[in-house]
Amino acid sequence: MPHQRKVIRDAVVAQLLGQTDAGQRVFPTRIVPLRTTELPAISVYTLEDTVSADSSTTGPRTLIRDLPIQIEGWVRANDNVDDAMDELALQVETAMHRDQYLGGEVSDSILDTTVMEVVEEGARLLGLVVLTYAATYRTMAPEAPPEPDNFITADTTRMVVGGVPDTEQHRDEVVVQEIA
Repeated sequence: MPHQRKVIRDAVVAQLLGQTDAGQRVFPTRIVPLRTTELPAISVYTLEDTVSADSSTTGPRTLIRDLPIQIEGWVRANDNVDDAMDELALQVETAMHRDQYLGGEVSDSILDTTVMEVVEEGARLLGLVVLTYAATYRTMAPEAPPEPDNFITADTTRMVVGGVPDTEQHRDEVVVQEIA
């Protein structure tokens, strides 16, 4: 069973596929080996996952998690690179707004920040727009596997010395059954 972060990344990819100028070039990874002719393209990844202090008051233990989701959009750098980044950002925002619950995988998601820059990739320049969405989701705390339990039962028998209970002379015999 995959971690919920992977499920969430996959849900974001599914929500963006075919909804932007990137078309089917939406990948659940931070490493996207593309040529300039294959742009625009989008990568989706997560960097950290913070558990809310409110989780300590839940029973059974439910972890309330805050997850920043990074959505990177890559465009060709040309005379209109800012316009191209803005257009791709608008398309991502529109697609993400269609379902803020990501198909029920999160209790909420909302755009937190947008950063735009031009980066040098070898001999070429690329436009990069990074939209960070704040998502909240809940998971049950993972349970540790049970410890091996070799001790099943203990039966005690009181031995009586000389047929009469003796408070000073007695033995306890313990019978222990173990799992082989």
